[in-house]
Amino acid sequence: MFRAASPKLFRRALLLTQQNREEAEDLVQMVFQAAVTRWETIGHKDAGEQMAWLHKVLRNKAADFWRVNGRECPLTDLVLNQIPALQGPDQQVLSSIALERVLKVVNDMPPVRHRVAYLRLLAGFPTREVARILGIKQSTVRGHFKEAMRDLRKEVGPMLPDIDVDPSAGPQPPEGQ
Repeated sequence: MFRAASPKLFRRALLLTQQNREEAEDLVQMVFQAAVTRWETIGHKDAGEQMAWLHKVLRNKAADFWRVNGRECPLTDLVLNQIPALQGPDQQVLSSIALERVLKVVNDMPPVRHRVAYLRLLAGFPTREVARILGIKQSTVRGHFKEAMRDLRKEVGPMLPDIDVDPSAGPQPPEGQ
C-alpha cells in the first residue's frame, strides 16, 4: 500500500506546500507514521478506503502545519508553468506585466486570504476542499476569495480572466442577497 500511495500523496503534498519539496516529504512521512500507528484501525479496509484515509490525513497534517507555522511561502515558478503560451511578443509582455501584478497582490494579502487565493486560483481546489484544508467555513473561504478577486481586479484590471466561479459550489445567489 505505501509504495503505491507514495507518489500520489507526494504530488498532493507538493501542492499543499506550494512546491516545497522538503515540507512535502515531511508531510508524507507524517502521514505514513500516522498509518503505522493506526494500522489496527485501517489495516482491514480495502485499498480505496486506505487511500482515502491517507489523503484525509495528509490534508489535515498540511492544515496543522500551516496553523502552527503561520508563515507564507511566496508564489513561485508554479504560476509560470500554469499560464498558457501566448502568440505574439506583445501578448507575452502584457501577460508578464499582469502576472507580476497578480503575484505582488497575492503575496501582500493577509495570511488566510493569501492561502485561499493560492489554493483556489493556483492549486485549483474547490471551496469545499479549501475550507477543509484550512479548517474554516466554506462561507469564510468564499468571502476571502471574493475579497482576493476584488483586490486582483483593482490591480490587474481587465487582463484578469473571469475565475470567480467555483464549479463545485453549485448555483450561487445573485450579488447582494
